[in-house]
Amino acid sequence: MSWTRYDDLFTERPDWDGVSYPARWHYLAMVQACSRQRRWDGRMPLTRARRASDVDDPDGCLAELAGAGWVRPEGDVVILPLIAEHIPAPSIRDNAEKSKIRMRKSRAHRNGDHSLCDPDRCEKAASLRTVTPPVTRNTGTGRDGTGQDLSEARANSTPADDVTDDPWPPVAQIKP
Repeated sequence: MSWTRYDDLFTERPDWDGVSYPARWHYLAMVQACSRQRRWDGRMPLTRARRASDVDDPDGCLAELAGAGWVRPEGDVVILPLIAEHIPAPSIRDNAEKSKIRMRKSRAHRNGDHSLCDPDRCEKAASLRTVTPPVTRNTGTGRDGTGQDLSEARANSTPADDVTDDPWPPVAQIKP
């Protein structure tokens, strides 16, 4: 879903005097396309600008809009110089990601998981912070090791430790 804003008096601006309704419609469609495609700089490939609306003569509309100063063609790109008036503010653009994080924390809190809660805001989260996170969060592989490399461990072992390299007993030693 895209988000676009227009001034209440946008259509009554003197800049629109003499601009045809199909060209106006095409401009609105290009603004909406920039918002939908997250083209916050207002730069749109010419091919996309032509296909932005269903007008009969998109090239004529672009020429009319360029003459009125609403668009600025530069080679294979059409620039909408006033796009900042129409696109969402950065705080609104970033809101979706912040909302995802906020809702994830809220759902976890409602379900009794306080690991994502802020200890300053949740009493139960403060009690979880008494043990350091690496100890409580990383369960590891379940194997306790010395932390030594295998070749280093063999070099430091005694002959009694190296009975065999094969961890399985020979078949003859297995009693049925």
